Amino acid sequence: MLFAALIAPALLVMPLWYRYARRHGKRRGLYLASTMFVVACLALVPVIWAPGSWVLAPVALAGVAYAGMQAFPMALLPDVIEADARARGEERGGTLSGVWTALETAGLAFGPALFLAMLALGGFVSSTGDAAPQPDSAITAIAAGFSLVPAALVAVSIVVLHRFRPTTESAAEHRGTDTREQA
Repeated sequence: MLFAALIAPALLVMPLWYRYARRHGKRRGLYLASTMFVVACLALVPVIWAPGSWVLAPVALAGVAYAGMQAFPMALLPDVIEADARARGEERGGTLSGVWTALETAGLAFGPALFLAMLALGGFVSSTGDAAPQPDSAITAIAAGFSLVPAALVAVSIVVLHRFRPTTESAAEHRGTDTREQA
């Protein structure tokens, strides 16, 4: 049920993110999607004290945000490659794409490793059969791993994104002008 609450909204809103980018720009879209994701994750914090079906609403918001967080970075990569080529006078698209892939892969490995460390520190009791009773510290670690930690990591990315201005699109966005021709 949680998976459907995350993925279904992501699939439904992808065309809306495209329209948003056409009107406001890709960078601003990524900023909005990331901010929405942080809000959704922080809204999940109370699950520690009050589990229930209410979590479907913030998970759905996270799904909406997730769609933008998947689309916009890939849409911005060509802008970064172009800006780098203009600044350096040489084409390094392959190198930048390789660095992108390496960092993405490292992030995909880091996330589960961090979550496993949190579970271990929380005293999570593993089981191969029936559900094992979990100490309160393990429940707290699970909830923090799905709320506070992702919110903090994405908040850091928002700070980095705020400083990111590789193209004329970004300059136009900074001035608040329409960038439809450039999306």
